[in-house]
Amino acid sequence: MKCDGFSRAGAGRKNRCLPEYLDQRIPDLSAWERIVRRVKEPAGVATIAIVGKYVGLTESYKSLAEALTHAGLPTTVGWS
Repeated sequence: MKCDGFSRAGAGRKNRCLPEYLDQRIPDLSAWERIVRRVKEPAGVATIAIVGKYVGLTESYKSLAEALTHAGLPTTVGWS
């Protein structure tokens, strides 16, 4: 077994030993990093009104908020 790290962040370096038959290559995370950057740093923001009985409660419309975030992934626009 090899006991070296398996990601550039060093995850598992201290307490995981991987069998040698597992691929030890560092994964290409560039596509994922672009998605994360778009969500965290949108080029623009669209204001969307949500009308409902419990809009003051953060978790009431969580699925709607997540859907809006996911719908914006192909673009560079976030929402508020």
